Amino acid sequence: MKGYRAWIRGKLKFYINTRKVINMGFYEEISKYYDDIFPVEESQINLVKSIFDAGSKVLDVACGSGNYTIELAKVGYNMTGIDLSRDMIDIASKKALEQNLSIDFYVGDMTDLSIINTKSFDAVMCMGNSLVHLSDENAVLKALCEFHRILKDQGKLLLQIINFDRILNYNIENLPTVINTEKNLVFERKYHIDEKGRIDFITQLSVDDQKFQNTVKLLPLKSYTLKQLLAQADFKNIIFYGGFDKQPFDIDKSFVLIAEAVI
Repeated sequence: MKGYRAWIRGKLKFYINTRKVINMGFYEEISKYYDDIFPVEESQINLVKSIFDAGSKVLDVACGSGNYTIELAKVGYNMTGIDLSRDMIDIASKKALEQNLSIDFYVGDMTDLSIINTKSFDAVMCMGNSLVHLSDENAVLKALCEFHRILKDQGKLLLQIINFDRILNYNIENLPTVINTEKNLVFERKYHIDEKGRIDFITQLSVDDQKFQNTVKLLPLKSYTLKQLLAQADFKNIIFYGGFDKQPFDIDKSFVLIAEAVI
């Protein structure tokens, strides 16, 4: 566990990469509302079950508040979660403890998974458009190489990002607004595409009389580039889907890009 230390709060124990402490700011502010904004969707659980073998040892990268980590543990997967936000991991750890689930959670960067032994996982998943929060293609390649390193032979990778081919080709700037009337919550999202094709992801969370605003740069990773990077990281049998039901990927129509690959 070089570079990491155990962090204990009450009965909770998780691990923090002390070499890479990053200010998550906005995500820590909204962490207590995260489950209300992004509840578990059965379609995503079913997708994982259709690709990963039952009982597999799975690393959930950018696991957030642990919703999917926990739900997949409930159906028999041996789950581990990692996320940059300490607050998110704290919430995930508490939820797992409350449900008597044994799940290791780590605070760390997907480009540096040094706490995890080589060839120690059957599968890696990185969902929720998380991969494109990395700064550039080199960082994405570094993360993919780390995923490859920790996977066992014939290990499986599952990624999900937005279909940026569609976003850029059609200059799409508005995303669906999330409204939770029970919690009096509204989460607004939009993209701003600059003259160089880079994307500002602009969000505003309104809860009662509070407002949380944020802008973050996203890497507009096109399908062709993602396939190239996966190949460079030595992944094989790369398949793209255009939905959680495994519909074929359509570069012009699909809202999401889901990638399945093996080593």
